[in-house]
Amino acid sequence: MGAVLVTGGAGFVGAHLSRTLLLRGRDVVVYDMAPSVPEFVAAGATDGTLTHLRSDVTDPAQLVEAMLGHGVTDVVHVAALLAEPESIQRPRLFLRVNAEAVWQLCDIARHIPALRRIVTVSTRSVYGKYTPEEGPIDETFAPRPVAFYGAGKAAADLVLALYREHFGLDVTAARITGAFGPHQNYPHALSQMIDAAVEGRPYMRDRGGDYLYEFTYVKDVVRGLLALLDADRLSHPVYNLGSGQQHRLSEVADGVRAAVPSAEIEVGPGLPEGSSPRASLSVERIAGDVGFRTIWSLERGIAEHVRWKTDGSYGEPVE
Repeated sequence: MGAVLVTGGAGFVGAHLSRTLLLRGRDVVVYDMAPSVPEFVAAGATDGTLTHLRSDVTDPAQLVEAMLGHGVTDVVHVAALLAEPESIQRPRLFLRVNAEAVWQLCDIARHIPALRRIVTVSTRSVYGKYTPEEGPIDETFAPRPVAFYGAGKAAADLVLALYREHFGLDVTAARITGAFGPHQNYPHALSQMIDAAVEGRPYMRDRGGDYLYEFTYVKDVVRGLLALLDADRLSHPVYNLGSGQQHRLSEVADGVRAAVPSAEIEVGPGLPEGSSPRASLSVERIAGDVGFRTIWSLERGIAEHVRWKTDGSYGEPVE
């Protein structure tokens, strides 16, 4: 096999994926605007080689050079702009990076015969505010994005499906949800609780304990992406990738307290202001097509995240 191009390979999910590919002996080309790749990515790599191209995913010339010049046969497109609220303030930028870059990648790829497969990372935000009563959400549900982040991802997914249909391009999207774990570079309630617990600070919220979150440990996200990358054949253009299980924020707090008994965490009942409950994802399509299900429970993922935060250990490799 040739090299795997990982766009956004210096970011959270991309870095974990790049590390695992290297450990499996694959050559990895990290394609990212970051000035360097996190040190943990290359730790333990034996046969695989790591190349870092400081490049812009929206630049077609750089993409062509990367794929043709480094023997790329597979692409995992992780690079994206995150954050729903910010996307409302900068819609054009979010659409260019999250939608147009995927369309451009597909159009370039259909002219490169050596390219075997593209897996793009999409998001649960494509579905927006389906309520718990309307779920679980499967891949046939119509997109209902609430901002330009989810809309851009939805547009990318719709168009890549047409590249599959009309040009036979082997491309699929993985809609992930609630990724968490070591080296996370953007905050959410779970990581904020862990940070506070390990650092001996209290974490207090007046309300929100009844809000349902669907978390997926980052090593399970990587396992799912690899299952899609390695499959002999993929029958669908889109797959939900998650645990299929929701947990109240109060349960998340319990998990952190179990891992750090001294943690001072208090979360009041009810929902966060301005929020509404969301439906869980159905994960039966990816289970049926490639046999993937998550293996990291919320509690197990929290415990390993805490160990990393405490002593820097990476823990078990991705199975």
